Amino acid sequence: MKRMQVLFGQRRLMVLVTLAALVLTAAVVIGSGASFTATSANPGNVFTAGSLYIDNSLEGTAILTAVNMKPGDTVTGTVTLENVGTVSGAFSVTKGQVADADGLGDVLQLSVAEGASSVYSGDLSGAMSGVSLGTWAPEAPHTYTFTVTWPNGTGVPDDNAFMGTTCTYRFDWNAVSL
Repeated sequence: MKRMQVLFGQRRLMVLVTLAALVLTAAVVIGSGASFTATSANPGNVFTAGSLYIDNSLEGTAILTAVNMKPGDTVTGTVTLENVGTVSGAFSVTKGQVADADGLGDVLQLSVAEGASSVYSGDLSGAMSGVSLGTWAPEAPHTYTFTVTWPNGTGVPDDNAFMGTTCTYRFDWNAVSL
């Protein structure tokens, strides 16, 4: 028992109590340090993808059709297109050949215009690939007039060779967002 008294004697207890008080005081001093804090937030940030769509007044149908054409005839048709999307786009038109086995497209002349501005002029069979129509903002209609003419006596040696022939072409409208 004497040994216990020495081990847990009054002197040792005082040292432990003093040490505990110092640790507690240090914790209070360190833990109670005053400082300013602030926070700020910007919630609800939303990102939406735009759209680019072409509204074609004649979607799926021909712009012009000419039956029983002869030298000197002219046929005209119009189509109205509109960017009904939400972003501006670079628009173009490309002509694709569907059928022209007899070369009638080499004789017929095609002109495409928007108002007084010419977009294309040349042989119907000519290269009309990716013809630029400019930049279109949303909700702005564009009307194009297509005119096909069979020239009369302008260097075509034998128009009779084209009697009864047919050619068919497709026009594809394209848009790329800006």
